[in-house]
Amino acid sequence: MERPPLKIALIAGEVSGDQLGGWLMEAIKKRRPDTVFLGVGGTMMADQGLNSLFPLRDIALMGLAEILPHIRKLSRRIRETVAFLEHEKPDMIITIDSPGFALRVRTWKNSSQAGALCCSQCLGVSSATGESRGRALRPLALPTTV
Repeated sequence: MERPPLKIALIAGEVSGDQLGGWLMEAIKKRRPDTVFLGVGGTMMADQGLNSLFPLRDIALMGLAEILPHIRKLSRRIRETVAFLEHEKPDMIITIDSPGFALRVRTWKNSSQAGALCCSQCLGVSSATGESRGRALRPLALPTTV
């Protein structure tokens, strides 16, 4: 029996996250070439096949001085990302950097998408929650230091 393609949502919050995401996508494709990637990223993730939901620069904001003038747009992007994930129902959600944005996405995930494995790579610290997809994702066993 043929297994269905793995659907992974990646959300990079800044240029360094885009680089990490691109490397991660490349590694995953070597093990599971049928993987479908979706989410938010920049040029390195686009090079690996991601069609970003919106430009990375819309959420790559640092500090209160940058965030405040763009708070409405940032709030809209959070809502759009949540709606997109609800519609797409990915097997796994990986957030990279941008803990403020990622926290809001993960809060939604924890309340409305209990079936998806959710991983975060923020500031060099990895964590994973959720067990329902663990067996299906075991073949991907990648180092947590991505």
